[in-house]
Amino acid sequence: QARKPYIITKQRERWTDEEHARFLEALKLYGRAWRKIEEHVSTKTAVQIRSHAQKFINKLERNKDSGIPPPRPKRKPSRPYPRK
Repeated sequence: QARKPYIITKQRERWTDEEHARFLEALKLYGRAWRKIEEHVSTKTAVQIRSHAQKFINKLERNKDSGIPPPRPKRKPSRPYPRK
């Protein structure tokens, strides 16, 4: 089955200084609860916020800044391999 062509439907919007400030405030309040941050920022979706957070946190790690909550540890699956 052929893949659907990737079409950019809308021009990318930059994060405004106000949106970024609200994002930082929400990140400190709610940690990595993306839905709560989405409600706090109110102009971006949870997907956009996760993407922004990923880039932002990577940038912080390069600069060795702190104050942002670390990611939750990954849970080990109860059954590592699927049963047949």
